[in-house]
Amino acid sequence: MPKYTLSGEQAAIILPVNGANGMRKRLVNGETIEVSDAEHAKLSAHRVVKAFIDSGVITVDGAKSLKPDKTPEELKAEVEAKEQAKKIKTLQTALTKKGIEFDKDATLEQLEALVAQSEA
Repeated sequence: MPKYTLSGEQAAIILPVNGANGMRKRLVNGETIEVSDAEHAKLSAHRVVKAFIDSGVITVDGAKSLKPDKTPEELKAEVEAKEQAKKIKTLQTALTKKGIEFDKDATLEQLEALVAQSEA
């Protein structure tokens, strides 16, 4: 189970999750509390708590990664796919403005060829 520790100038933070007694969990400076994986997922999505975690005010130990880490190759492929999708959208818009019909599933190369034909 993830363990949260508060450091910095804050004396304490009331976390937006309820403890076993039904009361909100309180994170006191210098103390460590355990939260469930479900609570950790909720806290990680909370914008204020996430900002504290990202800035290092709250440290989290023993948490499972909420998102699987991506390899550099996967990240690069993702960026390239987004760039290609943007190019395809641009070409589709240009062809639509010219009144040229095209297949919605056309590849980038097919769309580029249609644009080249329309300009010739």
